[in-house]
Amino acid sequence: MTAMKTEAITDATYEFDFPRLDTLLQVEVAGRAIVIRATRDTFDAGRKVAFIRELASEGFIPGEYAWVAERELGEGDELRWVVDCRWPELPAAWSAEARRLLRRWLMGAIVLWIGLMSVFVCLRPV
Repeated sequence: MTAMKTEAITDATYEFDFPRLDTLLQVEVAGRAIVIRATRDTFDAGRKVAFIRELASEGFIPGEYAWVAERELGEGDELRWVVDCRWPELPAAWSAEARRLLRRWLMGAIVLWIGLMSVFVCLRPV
């Protein structure tokens, strides 16, 4: 009998993006407990199972989850799939940049409006 060498899965957090589904997934691994957070409920049961099996085959989660079945998705506390749109946070720098850009556009629109109105007033027949 030969001994198999296995690597222990450490506590980690992984993020995955599915642009066609407009969904972000965050996989939190804490020992044997796994929480998968989705920003939207776009995964049906079959796709969830396929994703979990792929995570196991790639080594993100313990290999025993490669044999998870659809009926096991809602059972127990070891594997949970949660729809939660609050976890992705934008960096503060992005918000500041968006505000600066919005101010520039607004000021440009005001200047353009004033210019057009002054042209309209000046060219209007008396």
